[in-house]
Amino acid sequence: MQQGAASWRRINEVLQTDDQLEPDGSTGLAAIETISLKDYHFKYPETEREVLAGLDLTIQKGEVLGVVGKTGSGKTSLLRQFGHRYPYSAQMPQINGKALTQYTTETLRSQFAEVPQEHTLFSRTIKENLLFGQPDASEDALWAALDAACFTEDIKRMPEGLETIVGEKGVSLSGGQKQRLSLARAFLRQSEVLLLDDALSAVDAKTEQAIITNLKSMQHAPTSIIVTHRLSAITEADQIIVLDDGEISQRGTHQSLIQTPGWYQNQYYHQQLKEDDTDVLND
Repeated sequence: MQQGAASWRRINEVLQTDDQLEPDGSTGLAAIETISLKDYHFKYPETEREVLAGLDLTIQKGEVLGVVGKTGSGKTSLLRQFGHRYPYSAQMPQINGKALTQYTTETLRSQFAEVPQEHTLFSRTIKENLLFGQPDASEDALWAALDAACFTEDIKRMPEGLETIVGEKGVSLSGGQKQRLSLARAFLRQSEVLLLDDALSAVDAKTEQAIITNLKSMQHAPTSIIVTHRLSAITEADQIIVLDDGEISQRGTHQSLIQTPGWYQNQYYHQQLKEDDTDVLND
């Protein structure tokens, strides 16, 4: 009884909370040519601490941006800035030179495909999970997305193939298979921008490189923002930023950053040593 009353109070709090988002814009969005942040600051509602501070960043259409940094540095918070989920500060994100809030939320969110750390998979078939959000996709498009996510061979080895039931939250799949199914679903949407939040952490290095290569070679390659702990996922990125307590502490390409003393160089050599140790153990 007490538990039910507490749950009802929490539901009431949500229902009575005022919508703090800015009014919806009226402009449609057919293509995203540039995404930019200028002296951008952000803090979550009801908190005082800034999780992003003074960011200056421009991403051109088709580019890959790598985002790295220690745990709690603001990487995931940066990804959350583009779906109009929270009220913005005066310096809000801009798309094609216009404030993000000038666009309708529906058209804005349709142009961003996100693969979060926590996978949203349903106790349905692989095919039904793939088509969630894109129910009219053709069979050819479906298999092309699976190929790009390096998931086709796994499906061919499953007795039921695309009709395999994945179970609640993908319980019947391995960690790497869950990630690749989520990636294939995002690829199938063919959105303008792809947001990957540590979405390759459970796949091996060879598969990781194959997926990144496939991503960059797509006919209509999306602009991609890749948050990762494994630097091997972003060696081919057009630009990389290192976040430290919400600020950009380093910026450059993989080659320039491994030659510059700092967090990125240290992390790169640390990960290289771990990979070398693993190779020795496997020999």
